[in-house]
This record gives sequence, structure tokens and C-alpha cells, in this order.
Amino acid sequence: MRLVLDCCNTDINAIMYEDHRFSYEIRKVRGLGTAFHEAARAGQLSTVETLIKNGADTTISDSRGDKAIAIAERVCNHAIVEELRSNESEQDSRARKGVI
Repeated sequence: MRLVLDCCNTDINAIMYEDHRFSYEIRKVRGLGTAFHEAARAGQLSTVETLIKNGADTTISDSRGDKAIAIAERVCNHAIVEELRSNESEQDSRARKGVI
């Protein structure tokens, strides 16, 4: 993951197939999201952590309207859910302190 982020200069928050309308339309019912959504779905904790550290937007919804935390909950990826809740708590705390 680190190599891809360093070498490919990609939009970390891009929705899959968003630049190819036909592909997006025929696949959107599955819940197309970002790499962050896919890592949460697959239970890849280290990838989720890396994406967050590199600016992944945790508030983006997929094509079905689900955020990554809802996807992780649905597929019972408890470690991911715990990490995302912890991340939300940290963001809320920084926002209250005016750090963000």
C-alpha cells in the first residue's frame, strides 16, 4: 500500500469507476466506494490505518450511501469498526479543541 501511495500519485478518495460512467452505472448497486471502503470491507486493518494517515476521507459514502464503518459493521470486521470509532473520537476531540 505504501508503495502505491508513494509512486502512483492517485486520488486516495476517488470512487471506483467514477470516471467511466457505464462501468459505474452497472456496478453501483454493489456499493462502489473508495479504496478505504474496500479495505474496511476486506478487514485490512493495516491498510485502513495507512489510508487514514495519508488523508483518506472517512466521511465519504459509497454508491449505496454507506460509509466505511457501516460496511465493516455489516460484514463483522470488528477490528476495523473499533479503529474507525477510535478515529472518529480523536477527530471529535481535536475539533472541540480547535486543532482541526
